[in-house]
Formats: sequence, C-alpha cells, structure tokens
Amino acid sequence: MAFETFEPVPHYRVPYELSNDYWLYERWLDQLPPDAIPVVGDSVVWGEYTAHDGTLSRFLGAATGKPFANAGINGLYPLALWGLIEHHGDALANRRVLLHCNLLWMSDPEADMQLAKEQVFNHPALVPQFTPRIPCYRADTDTRLGRALERRLEPLSWVRHLQQTYFGQKSAPEWTLADDGKFPPT
Repeated sequence: MAFETFEPVPHYRVPYELSNDYWLYERWLDQLPPDAIPVVGDSVVWGEYTAHDGTLSRFLGAATGKPFANAGINGLYPLALWGLIEHHGDALANRRVLLHCNLLWMSDPEADMQLAKEQVFNHPALVPQFTPRIPCYRADTDTRLGRALERRLEPLSWVRHLQQTYFGQKSAPEWTLADDGKFPPT
C-alpha cells in the first residue's frame, strides 16, 4: 500500500515512538537495496543511546565498505525478536542478515519471562499468543486473538500503523473522544 510517502534518510531506523508499528517495519525491510545487509536485534542494534548516524549498522558499513541497514527495534526481548522475524521478516528471506541476540535478556528468570508473576514487557504483540504458554504474560483472550489476527491480516496491521502514526497510538474512537482540557478540544 503506497498511500503515504516513505523516504528514509541515510542510516534510517524505525523511530522510537513507532517501535510497535510492525507495518512500517515491514515497509522499511521491503525497500532495502538487495545488497544491503540488515542488522536485526534489540536496542543495542537500534541505538538507544546514540543519534541515528551513530548506530552499529552505520559503523559496520563504514568499516567494511558494505551497505548495512539498521533493522533493530528498541526493547526487543529474544522471544519478541523471534516473533518479529517470524511474522514481519519475510523480506529477510534469502538474503544475508546479521542477527544480534542480546543474552543480557536471559540473565535472570524475570528478564527471561520465566516467572509466574505477571509482567509488563515490550512488544507483547510479537510473542506467542497461545502456545507455548509464557508464564508472566496475562493478556485476555480478546487481546491475544486480536494480536494473532493482526499478524495474519494485513489490513489490520495497516490500521494499527494508522493508529500509531496519526492518532497518537489510540484507536480512532479513542482519539476522537480524547479531551485535552481545552475548549474547544484541539
């Protein structure tokens, strides 16, 4: 779908505020040049503490003379990394990819999502929704089903993209009814 322009700058990375916009992520991967090597991983790859031109992919390209692309997403648990590649990484098939798995996420049971205590974590839409069971993930059935369907039905993924990009990460009804405290609402 080309309803909006998408012209990434050199050393582009998915913006932090759009980290959950997997439709945008797919679009970014789809337009990569065939010789570019995507570097996939968590915030280490994405570059949480650096400007967009100070990321690992940028320095790999400078050191090797080969084109590398930042295909990292901020806050990506290893299980979410699997989901990102499995459900949104079709453009990675049959090409060279540098995959970074940050083992720090597995340093303790809580970080590795092994505890039974409910836990809020980044990118819950990317983890398995039904099987295998994740002890700390307690989303209700409607949420899990919605996330599973969004992975398989592109129009739902596109609607999520619109919510993330244009409606302040709210649904259209939530955005319409939002009150910023001003009269009239802006």
